[in-house]
Amino acid sequence: MKGITLLKQIFMAGAVMLCIGMTGCRDKMDDIYKGGGEEPEKVPNDFDYSTAKSVQLTVHYDVPKGYRVHFEAYTKNPVSLDSYKNFVKDETINPFIEGWTNENGDFTYTDEVASMIDELYVYSSDEGVPMLMKASIVNNAATFSSDKSTVSDFESRAVARAAEDYYKNWAKQSCTYEYLGKWGANGIPNYLLKNSEYSYTPTQAFNGIVNATRPDNSDMALRFNCPFIAIRETANVFINFISHNNSKRNNVLAYYVFNGSTIPTKEYINQNLIIAFPNTNADGLKTGDVIQLKYKVNGELINDFPADSKIGFVLLVDAFSNNSINTSTNLMYSQNEYNRWDIGDAQTASKPALISYKADEQIVLAFEDMPWNDQADRKALPNFNDDVFVITSNPIEAIPTPEPGVDPVLPDYDLVTWDSGILGFEDNWPSKGDYDLNDVIVSYYRKFYRKGDFAQVVALDEKYTFMNNGADFTNGFGYVIDPDIPVSAVKTCDVSSVYTCSGQGLDNELEGSATVMLFDNSKRVAPGTTFEVRTVLNSPMSLYKGFNPFIVVCKDKGWMEQGRTEVHLPKYAPTPKADTSMFGKEDDASDIGKGLYYVREGNYPFAIKLKGIDSAIEPVPGFVVPSEHKAIDVTYPDFIKWVESNGANSTDWYLHPSK
Repeated sequence: MKGITLLKQIFMAGAVMLCIGMTGCRDKMDDIYKGGGEEPEKVPNDFDYSTAKSVQLTVHYDVPKGYRVHFEAYTKNPVSLDSYKNFVKDETINPFIEGWTNENGDFTYTDEVASMIDELYVYSSDEGVPMLMKASIVNNAATFSSDKSTVSDFESRAVARAAEDYYKNWAKQSCTYEYLGKWGANGIPNYLLKNSEYSYTPTQAFNGIVNATRPDNSDMALRFNCPFIAIRETANVFINFISHNNSKRNNVLAYYVFNGSTIPTKEYINQNLIIAFPNTNADGLKTGDVIQLKYKVNGELINDFPADSKIGFVLLVDAFSNNSINTSTNLMYSQNEYNRWDIGDAQTASKPALISYKADEQIVLAFEDMPWNDQADRKALPNFNDDVFVITSNPIEAIPTPEPGVDPVLPDYDLVTWDSGILGFEDNWPSKGDYDLNDVIVSYYRKFYRKGDFAQVVALDEKYTFMNNGADFTNGFGYVIDPDIPVSAVKTCDVSSVYTCSGQGLDNELEGSATVMLFDNSKRVAPGTTFEVRTVLNSPMSLYKGFNPFIVVCKDKGWMEQGRTEVHLPKYAPTPKADTSMFGKEDDASDIGKGLYYVREGNYPFAIKLKGIDSAIEPVPGFVVPSEHKAIDVTYPDFIKWVESNGANSTDWYLHPSK
């Protein structure tokens, strides 16, 4: 019995050891990348795991010399068409570049976008240039030109939106009118004046004032309200088309004339309209196209407007159709007391449809072609850039000069660039651990203000959001702004967050490279906690080597101490506070002599940066945190395809988590 008992004990002990061995084996297999097979030789990996690519952006606007166009570049179409034919700019996405062309309308700059992006968009709200252009990325370059067919098709991107109550009782009205002449296809007037001295092309100064004057509240609109144009002496009157920018509606610009101080009735206006521009949305109508207005006397249209005559304007909204003008339509009157409609809870309101002001020595007429209400949300407020014109006279003194527009506030920079993304770290380095890359996950937005040479940065606005702690260790997080930016170059660096800790902010001990530390203990940071950082440099400096984020794994050293454990992106150098004795141990294959850090031959990095796709809400929409204790390709199956192709295939792998 004793022998049997001993045999049983031996058997049971062996079984326990077998279970332990199998468990250890299973854990070991979990730790090895899912690809299986033998571990590759421990040599540095050439693949840098970058999810971004460089693109040279070239923009050309066909504008007069001296006209610097303000524009924004996007990786997705920022403009859609709503159910009311309004062009709506999507504020939930960020441009990756915002700036100005040079005085010839040209701009060239190289920046990074996510590797999967294959087309770019350039948007501008400036007058006299296309609102939107589109170009494909070919050989890491995208070229935009306003004199080529690069304008995106808005109609295919229309957005349906339910009708708001404040539009429901905007009743159509009947009107009669006569013409200054005939028009061709799409409503191009045959009576355009060719090579006229009264033709005006917008300048940068004009654009700056127009953009600054566009009101976003009723006070501004009332300040520049323009009931009519008064003629002080006998004159010829001319009107320039400048732009039809903010809607797809085929509007008609009409005018009426009266004498004396008695304001005409709406009925008089509706029966005495003269068509100036049959279709302000006509394909082929160009900035600077000018016509001469006529004065009606005894049923005849003549050139001379007499002294003390007055010109009022009416916009017939979306009235041009099938090469003709509807006689029953919605009207917007420059005499704003006639602009009445029910808004919201049966509130009756009267709001201006036209504002007038002086810009670059020109008299601007700017129309809003939809009802608006100062109590409504912002999408219902006026922007007065649906139709923009310039009016002039001969002699020029015949029309009183209106109040100057608002002077633009020019920023102290020439270019703004954005960078966004998600950072994931493995804190078991120099071992690859469970390779889930979720021990610390942080999303970020970085906004650079650049001046002169576009590589020169004057300030940064940054926002970091803690997303996940999947670690047993206590981890801190920080980043090197740029290896070539010393602490002495930083004027101010302010961190704002509900989470505060000792050492937070600029690390003054790392004098060679300005390094910002944000949190010391990932276990105590609640997911969703944000850290906003505003950094101002003493003078413009170049940022060539780039963003270097890292975690500090607080094992036996504090997060600010010398000899600490740091984990950086592949090929990025540690700070002088890192313990360099750990390089080359376990799974790490760094070669300090060659400047190669945190690398390893195989299918895994120790940290990764996922390039954002310019969402202003979340840098990678729909991002799913990798599953705990599982290789990252369990959550993102296309990851291995991307790695095995050295980044050539499945570039959007992190947009497609496993179901």
